[in-house]
Amino acid sequence: MTREEFINGLREVARFLERHPEMPTPTCPLTVNVFVDTKEELAALARFGPWQKKGDDNYFYFTRDIGALSYDVNINRKKICHRVVVGTEVVPAQPEKIVEKVQWVCVEPLLAVQS
Repeated sequence: MTREEFINGLREVARFLERHPEMPTPTCPLTVNVFVDTKEELAALARFGPWQKKGDDNYFYFTRDIGALSYDVNINRKKICHRVVVGTEVVPAQPEKIVEKVQWVCVEPLLAVQS
């Protein structure tokens, strides 16, 4: 899908909902996800903030609410940080399970972005 096709699709959805007020709007928040491959690409997009920084075990991302939408810029966490095991925890189960406690450590500050 091209950029123009995506933008036109958003406009078509808006027009459809305007023409048909009986149609329900989504009940869950809508998130637009974009993915980048390098820290440099992420830094270049950071200037369009302000952003909130978020992450999980797989991705780091900047997120920003734009109207009723959330716009997220994602990068694979392994590309910008190092996964460090800081301990383990025994989870009672059948059989017993050992789970790693993990922190993500970024050598450099994770981009100077307004939060």
